[in-house]
Amino acid sequence: MKRTIALILILALTLVFAACGSDDADDNNTAGITGGWTRAESPVITEELAELFNRATGTMLGAEYEPVAYIASQVVAGTNHLFLVKTAAVTQDPVETYALVTIYEDLEGNVEILNITDSGEETNFNDLLGGWQQAEDMTVTDEIRSAFDKAKEGLTGADYEPVALISTQVVSGMNYCILSESTLDVIDPERSYALIYLYQDTQGNAEITDVISFEGSSGEAGAVQVANPFIEASDLSQAADIAGFDIAVPDSIEGYPEMMIEAIENDMIQVYYYEEEFGEDGHKEVLIRKAAGTDDISGDYNEYSENSTENINGLDVDLRGEGGLIKVASWTQDGFAYAIDSSEGLDRDAIDALIELIK
Repeated sequence: MKRTIALILILALTLVFAACGSDDADDNNTAGITGGWTRAESPVITEELAELFNRATGTMLGAEYEPVAYIASQVVAGTNHLFLVKTAAVTQDPVETYALVTIYEDLEGNVEILNITDSGEETNFNDLLGGWQQAEDMTVTDEIRSAFDKAKEGLTGADYEPVALISTQVVSGMNYCILSESTLDVIDPERSYALIYLYQDTQGNAEITDVISFEGSSGEAGAVQVANPFIEASDLSQAADIAGFDIAVPDSIEGYPEMMIEAIENDMIQVYYYEEEFGEDGHKEVLIRKAAGTDDISGDYNEYSENSTENINGLDVDLRGEGGLIKVASWTQDGFAYAIDSSEGLDRDAIDALIELIK
């Protein structure tokens, strides 16, 4: 088993920092070197990092992204930031996977996505006893590090360094999912990242049970991009042809002069109303969605202080928001699910008027 994993690691661990080249194999651990990557002192997502991440991903279409761990930074003309994230396409049956996201922040604080590299590995989080749980504390403890070092003793071809504890599973013993840095045992070693699954039994014995690499290279052209399932449509008629059903929405919404229509084949239609100019948090926008089925398709999983179910135009509508403004409205009608999302929040009169027009 361990020999097999070693061969897989040599062949598959290919996520490489572009700037960590042959000139200095220790760039990744050396702060302040222009062009070199510096491992984060802590993987914890601070409020500042969360705000930066949300500004960069706030206008991304077709998928939701949630930062899990902050991995490293790179000083350029500004700063590159590397995050481990959970991501899921906005579809009827979303599958949540792990991905790496590289964000560039310029000297004025403007941000943009450089690339997104998906592992294809499902998070498998659930609320069941015995299921995988996201780690509340991502610190790799001395106990976990000792088990990790013991388990990798039989591996050859690369050196592995645990970076952050991502998730755990209580079994007869314990399973760990650990984000790890890998350096191949070759001349001019390149650094990579992988999710390493570690099993430790009740007697303290440990073994590596699986290794999931990220395809592509952070910061380099050609990284594997998360597929966007949405197809931009020229009008509602074309969107209906793509989705297999039609939708009725208002021609415009006051305060949101721009409009974009997208659809997923045989699945969903969404219509964006937005401001053309970006603010600090991206576009101010209103999003309307329709899809076959009864699932919540809002794509907004934030917790709000104000939640209620109200009868609006004869429909039971779930409303979520704060400060008297509604951020999310969702309901079902005639076998279809509907949702309204508002970045700024809408008052009740505006929500009522929209729901009356949406069919």
